[in-house]
Amino acid sequence: MKSMNQWQIRRMLHDVTSRSCHFVFPYQKANSLADCSHESAGCFVWDGCRDKDGYGVMEWKAFRGGRQWRIHRLSYFLFVGEVNSESMICHTCDNRACWNPDHLYKGTAKTNSKDMDDRGRRITARGEGCGASKLKTKDVLKIRKIYSPKPFGNNCHQLAKRYGVCFQSIWNIVTGKTWRHI
Repeated sequence: MKSMNQWQIRRMLHDVTSRSCHFVFPYQKANSLADCSHESAGCFVWDGCRDKDGYGVMEWKAFRGGRQWRIHRLSYFLFVGEVNSESMICHTCDNRACWNPDHLYKGTAKTNSKDMDDRGRRITARGEGCGASKLKTKDVLKIRKIYSPKPFGNNCHQLAKRYGVCFQSIWNIVTGKTWRHI
C-alpha cells in the first residue's frame, strides 16, 4: 500500500462498501468491474467472473503486468498488505466469493488445511462415493477374498481383466493402500 495515501484508501473503501458497490481502483476505472451483494455475515460477494474453484477472478492491468488475480488475493493486497507467492489468503467466513478484507488473513498451505479440517470442510470421497470408482464395495471384498499370489491362482492380472481395471488397482486393494475403510 506504499503508493496509496489514506484518502485514496478511504475513497476505495467507500466505493467498495457503497450501495452500488463498484470496485473502483485509483489507477483505472472500469465500467463495472464488480457488482457485489452484502450478505448478513458481512461478506462482499463477488458477482463477476469466477474460476473453476468458485473464487472471483479479474485481470488488473495496473500491477504486475496485467495478470489475472483471484479477487480475495487482490483485495488483501490492496487493503491489507503485500502478498507473496508462497502465502495463501484464507477466508474466515468460508465463502470463496467473499473479498471483504476483514474476512481475509494470510496463511500457509498447512494452516489452510488445518482450518479446513477444524471446520469440517474437507471432502473425502471414498470407495463407491468417488465418482471415478469402477468397483463396488462387494467387488473389493470379493477381490480380497479370492486373491491368490500363486502363478496359477487368481492373481492381480487375472482379477484386473475380470473387473475391467488395471493391475495396479488390484494390487492397491489387496495390499491395503486403497479401500482401507472397508
